[in-house]
Amino acid sequence: MGPSRILTCSDRDNAGTYVTLVEFSSYEEAMKNSQDPATSEFAEKMAALSDGPPVFHNFDIVTVEDRS
Repeated sequence: MGPSRILTCSDRDNAGTYVTLVEFSSYEEAMKNSQDPATSEFAEKMAALSDGPPVFHNFDIVTVEDRS
C-alpha cells in the first residue's frame, strides 16, 4: 500500500510555495491510504510546517507522456 509516485514541486513564480502530487495505482488504493492512521499522522506533521491548511484535489490521470 502507499503511493506509486510522489512529485514535490516548487513554484518558480511564488517563492516558498510548493505543490506535492501523490500518485496511486488506483482510486481504491488511494482511498485505503487515506484511511490509514499513519497517513493522518504524517498529514498532521506536514500541516505543522505549513502556513495554512492543505488543499486536496482528487484527479484522474488523463494522459502521461514520458519523454526521457
